[in-house]
Amino acid sequence: MTNRSRRVKRSYDSPLRRERAEATRLAIAAAAGRLFAERGYAATSIEEIAAAAAVSRATVFSSVGGKPELLTAAYRLAVRGPANANTPLGQQARSRRISAEADAHKLLAGYAGVMVEADLGRLFAMIVRAIREP
Repeated sequence: MTNRSRRVKRSYDSPLRRERAEATRLAIAAAAGRLFAERGYAATSIEEIAAAAAVSRATVFSSVGGKPELLTAAYRLAVRGPANANTPLGQQARSRRISAEADAHKLLAGYAGVMVEADLGRLFAMIVRAIREP
């Protein structure tokens, strides 16, 4: 066995590449959410989402997935916010602060604020339309 055949491949890790890939995923999810809300789930094509996010159709699929995954990603982005896109809502600092509130009125006001901020009414309407559309 030669030295060449005994070499072990090094793993490749680039923080910049990971950061750019995450930015691309967020741009795609944001574009999908915007278009689904404006045009409806069934009427929005992958090509339109790709164009709105300034990426290729293949990048949409490789970064996020098909339309069901795009709907999920758009929903999560809207609820969690771009700064916390990878942190579940219940684990975010704002949710922990709200949950710790002893005053019932302040607790409900905190959760209502999150719902308004995320525009959950629009999101739920978008999801209901997506489920009902052929």
